[in-house]
Amino acid sequence: MSPHLLDLVSLIKDIVTGIVAIGGLTVAALGLQAWRRQLRGRTQYDLARRTLRATYKVRNEIQSVRHPGISSGEFKVAREEAGIEENPQVVGSSIEDNVAVYQRRMNRLGEAWSDLELEITEAEVLWGKEISEAVKPLRSCTISLNASLRTYFRLMRAEERRRKVDRKRWEEADKIIYWTSDDPSEDSFTGSVSLAVEKVEEYLKPYLKI
Repeated sequence: MSPHLLDLVSLIKDIVTGIVAIGGLTVAALGLQAWRRQLRGRTQYDLARRTLRATYKVRNEIQSVRHPGISSGEFKVAREEAGIEENPQVVGSSIEDNVAVYQRRMNRLGEAWSDLELEITEAEVLWGKEISEAVKPLRSCTISLNASLRTYFRLMRAEERRRKVDRKRWEEADKIIYWTSDDPSEDSFTGSVSLAVEKVEEYLKPYLKI
């Protein structure tokens, strides 16, 4: 084989080797990009799932606060935690007993919100402030529930002292505090909570697909 032919073969070999190397790098780069997209998708899915689970926990605790029934055991635990001694002269439960029960229920709701806030903070890093906007109606429901409880017990104390109370405000607070039905047409606050949760679900839906 002539020297010129050997040089040509060597050149072709180098070119082929270079093409193969470039092809390998391209495949590796494309694979890395695909892996990064998959990892990002998985990260967003896990975050969306945790955020939705925390949202449902808040919803469930709101339902627990609004549950109209209070057992003797719940009264007992609430009294103990609040440091209230049971008064044998009082038939049934006192206003302070009821306050203790609802404060305990609201504390659990507060804990549920703490869990949700952690997920929201992480979600803002990936998705921006839109997630906070999506959760805002649920936050408003919680604020309304807390305000209604304060109003309700303030009016109860006023009536106990034989002061004139605003019956309309009492009735409005009563409708928010006490669950009566899962049907929004019968319990408007139930409807408000359901719509608030649906807004979070709608925002998270695109991230719950892998």
